[in-house]
Formats: sequence, structure tokens, C-alpha cells
Amino acid sequence: MNLLKTQQQRFLFAGGLNTASGLFLYPILQTLIGPFGVNYMVTLVVCNFAAILQAYALGRWFVFNSRQKPFLEFVFFSAFQWAYFALNLALLPAIVSLWKLDPRIAQFGISLVAMVFSYFWQSRVVFKARHP
Repeated sequence: MNLLKTQQQRFLFAGGLNTASGLFLYPILQTLIGPFGVNYMVTLVVCNFAAILQAYALGRWFVFNSRQKPFLEFVFFSAFQWAYFALNLALLPAIVSLWKLDPRIAQFGISLVAMVFSYFWQSRVVFKARHP
């Protein structure tokens, strides 16, 4: 029995794998390069770039099994990811400040909403089969 039969199941699995990787990569990288004076926000950007590359690869080959030209797909994919990252940088402090929520709870909510939008963006725009 294959537990990852549907595209949605593979999407959730890939997202979980990508999230777990990010949770480990950031503290490891910050521990390694922080002592050299690298700001923690620089580490965040580097880790976000690595997460985008990993998420794209998983989406392309594992979730959607795309056969399209990778450059255009990557442009569309990364545009959404960087827009989400920028929006997240603005929304998180606003939500925490305005609604007095714990940042962990606020970030969890933002991530859930982003996950839904990300699936639709990837399935309907990025990895949609294009016919010449």
C-alpha cells in the first residue's frame, strides 16, 4: 500500500520534509557562521534560498512530476516563495503587535494560509502542463 498516492499527500510530505530541513539547517548554519560575525538575518536569507531550491526540486520531481522547461517553472515558483517571505516579514510583527499573539502561534497561522495558497499556485501555475 502506497501512502503517498495523491498529489496532495505528496505535497504535504514534501512540505514537511522541507520544513524539517529548515528547522535543522538554520541553527546549524548560524552556529557555524555566526561566530564569524555573520548576522542571523543573513543566515535566514541563505536558509530561505536553500529551502526554495529544495522545495522546487521536490515539487518538480516528486509531487508534480513535471516535464516542462525548468527555468520558467523556477522563476514562477521562486517568485511566489520570495513574495511569501517578504509578506511574512511584514505580517508577523503586525499580527503579533496588533492582536497580541505569541509569535509562534501567529507564524503557524501564516504558514497554514501560505501552504494552501502555495499548493494552488504550484498546481495551477508553476507545474501546470503547458502544451505548445
